[in-house]
Amino acid sequence: MSRKNRRQKAQTRRPSTLPSAAISPPTSDRLGWTWILAMGGLALAVRLAVAAQLSDTVLFRWPQLDSLEYVQWAQQILAGPFPWPVPPPHGLGYPVFLAALLSASGGGFGLVRLVQAAIGAGSCVLTAAVGGRAFGLQAGRAAGWLLAVYGPLVFVDVSLLGEGFLVALLLLSFWLAGGLGRPLLRGSAAGAVLGLAVLVRPTALALLPALILALLQRSPRERRSWAAVGLLGLALLAVTAPVVIKISRVNGAFVPVQGFGGFNFYLGNSPDGDGLPSSRLGSGWEARQNEAARAGVSGAAAQDRYYFDKTLRQIRQRPWRYLGLLASKAFWLTQAEEVRDSHSLYFFRSASRLLAVLPGFGLVFPFALCGLGLAAVRRPLPLALFAWAAAFAAVTVLTVVGLRYRLPLIPALAVFAGLALVRLWAAWKERRWREAGLLAAVTLVGWGAAHARTHPPSHNFAEEWTLSGMSLEHQDDLAGALDLYQRALAADRGSVTAWEGIGRLRIKQGDFAGAEEALRTALRLDPQAQLAHYELAVVLLRTLRSDEAVRELRASLALSPEDLPTLHTLGDALFLRGDLDGAEAVFTRLARTHPGYAPADEALARIAQARNRPQ
Repeated sequence: MSRKNRRQKAQTRRPSTLPSAAISPPTSDRLGWTWILAMGGLALAVRLAVAAQLSDTVLFRWPQLDSLEYVQWAQQILAGPFPWPVPPPHGLGYPVFLAALLSASGGGFGLVRLVQAAIGAGSCVLTAAVGGRAFGLQAGRAAGWLLAVYGPLVFVDVSLLGEGFLVALLLLSFWLAGGLGRPLLRGSAAGAVLGLAVLVRPTALALLPALILALLQRSPRERRSWAAVGLLGLALLAVTAPVVIKISRVNGAFVPVQGFGGFNFYLGNSPDGDGLPSSRLGSGWEARQNEAARAGVSGAAAQDRYYFDKTLRQIRQRPWRYLGLLASKAFWLTQAEEVRDSHSLYFFRSASRLLAVLPGFGLVFPFALCGLGLAAVRRPLPLALFAWAAAFAAVTVLTVVGLRYRLPLIPALAVFAGLALVRLWAAWKERRWREAGLLAAVTLVGWGAAHARTHPPSHNFAEEWTLSGMSLEHQDDLAGALDLYQRALAADRGSVTAWEGIGRLRIKQGDFAGAEEALRTALRLDPQAQLAHYELAVVLLRTLRSDEAVRELRASLALSPEDLPTLHTLGDALFLRGDLDGAEAVFTRLARTHPGYAPADEALARIAQARNRPQ
């Protein structure tokens, strides 16, 4: 047999392409009920198992930081009337959703975690459907299975955080826009769902270009397609505009769903920073957060402008350093490390054996990198999916690189990873060694690149132990809280927040000498620890050292000019010393910075009476 005939025979025996179902976009994204139930069931079981294993973890049972803010807002919604914070720390979408679940459960978190786990399972099925449309059912199913066991999303789905809900809304909106059926109906439905996602987190708006491409991809020149795009925008505005108008009226200035935009822009884009959520409680957070107030800028809108203007000025002054910062953030975006933003994922992995073995970004990214290359040579190009990935990669780089900030990018990457997994498996199965070797090499290079950096602060659990101690302290378990504060100090003797926590506990126990020692230790570690100055002033007042207490209160006020407890305590201290002018100035300032705070008006009335002015 000639060499040419042998080559033709080998090609007949080993087809060089995958079966059409694996690589050609199907006319339907129907996964089949068996696949849906199996995939959704696995995703739900994994999430509930992780929640069960974390149920004894203090910080999982009683949340802190963002989760605590969500819960408090939801509880205020239930108590009525509807609260509109000035400024709103988060979008109101998740607090409203959380309030509805807390109302149905009687205030417990069990139903919340169950419903969120079910929504997370639905996200996996939607990912499979989206992947099936783009690259075939096999690739879509692979993407769905991958997301079902993706550790960071599993954790967020059972935590009191809004990103799992956000991911589900983004997927639903994208699936609606790219589906079969009437374009006008698809456009309006996708726009309404995207509007809900924007109310959860304003950065969801970055999905809009992908939705437009998805609506136009079938018939870009038809009038109905462009009409669908118009309805998409109208539905989006119909959902978001009333909320934006109401929040802006309450705040007295334009607020795009969520406040602190200028401060967050400063944290992520100041050339002096690293673009990561490195400013933490007791480690630079308070100093940065109160900088605008120390500069004499009051009001949420004015303070946002202060941080925006400062950041842009720094960028203009040091453009090359800023470009270096963006490059560093882009590199962090590709890393397997889950940088702590709210809490460290690794802390919870240490408390859950299942969560500890679930794959993370370090597995998804290498296969996604390979899949991106495969998709780039396909015709037609999956432009909408590329737009999703590019948009949220840019959003992450231009804001802050962290676990929750990166999460909206993951479904798109999972779809590309599903394509790579199916293609690699087919090449191996059909003994196309050259193709299999090339795909494996690209994946290995991506794996190595994703593991180039580690983030040691995310593996130091002193902050998590401190926050756990604060949770027990709020539950009046002082002995348990003290034990956790000491565990925090065992992890990091320089934890200012742990020393502050011990100081507070000693005050509650009446051990003023021990409290003073702990708080002075905190101030030696960080002279700008505002809370330590305030707590120390409380100790000094309790031990009848009012002069020293007033000095500490003024130091606290210099660091945080609008701090309510400090202003109130300083006003009381000055009043008790007979300094009526000083007390009046402080309480007048308190009434101005915290309108509606009744004790300030009552204190001013007492001062007027003390001056024999009964009116």
